Amino acid sequence: MTHTTRSQIVCYFTLITLSGFSADAAEVRLKAEHHCRGALVLLGDVAEVQDTDANIQAALSGIELFPAPAHVESVRQREIQELLALRGVNLAECRFAGASSVKIHPVGTPPAISETVRRLGRVELESTRVGRQTFDVSSGSENGEVRASASAQVTTPTMVVTAIRPIRRGDIVQAADLQLLPAADHANVRDLIHRVEEVVGKEANRPIAAGQPVDVRAIRLPLLVRRGELVTVVARAAGVQVRTTARAQDEGSRGDVITVQSIEHQQRYAARVADLRVVEVYARGPTITDTTPDSFHAVRQVAPERIHFGDHQSPAKLEP
Repeated sequence: MTHTTRSQIVCYFTLITLSGFSADAAEVRLKAEHHCRGALVLLGDVAEVQDTDANIQAALSGIELFPAPAHVESVRQREIQELLALRGVNLAECRFAGASSVKIHPVGTPPAISETVRRLGRVELESTRVGRQTFDVSSGSENGEVRASASAQVTTPTMVVTAIRPIRRGDIVQAADLQLLPAADHANVRDLIHRVEEVVGKEANRPIAAGQPVDVRAIRLPLLVRRGELVTVVARAAGVQVRTTARAQDEGSRGDVITVQSIEHQQRYAARVADLRVVEVYARGPTITDTTPDSFHAVRQVAPERIHFGDHQSPAKLEP
């Protein structure tokens, strides 16, 4: 504090004499900072005052120290002690603690988030509106109550589908297994699912713990074909449909392309899963060079036991 400020203090205040202190010393615990709300700064603004005698405590707290500064200033503990001595306070009957200096903010300056609030790590605020808003934050600390203003952009939380109970691998997920919860701050929401209906009826292809968000890699369409099963192969070509039997070499859900193996010739070819233990292939149809009615009849009468599946032939049942 400058010499000019001290001179002003002498002019502004008359000597205050305090008498009748109790045998126990009053404790004056300095705060780290103070945001001025009026023209004068009192001891109770910059310190928490404690005394067994409520009257003495109130008298000390109400001592006027100096006018509110025009700019941010730091006042050392020793300077405050000198000011109290000028007011007639017996410093031997006071015990000082807390911060070594107090940062004084002028009137009308919006307080920043203080170190005390920052040490809390995370401050959760609630609002019914979205958009940029200003919140008043207060926190108790060893140096007294700390007040601050915080400006924040309020948005609706990102909701993700989360398991209510453990889901085992192979389970068909039901609506009762799921709930929507806000995503954690660190979550990679791009891989998470945001709508319950996108999960219901799917099969878990790995275990999902209770409380765990469901990501796209944890579910799939239910398996309709399993490796080693006998499947019906449906082939379509040139207006005819052929059915035969093969053995699945892979597992697959609806729409997956898997490999199947013919029973008779052990030949392998690709087929698309269409239904439960049913796969489809689109066989190469015969080439028609003659467009007369007799030629179409001849195509319909192609020997049903020799239907092409890709580049091989297999026994089959012809369906018109």
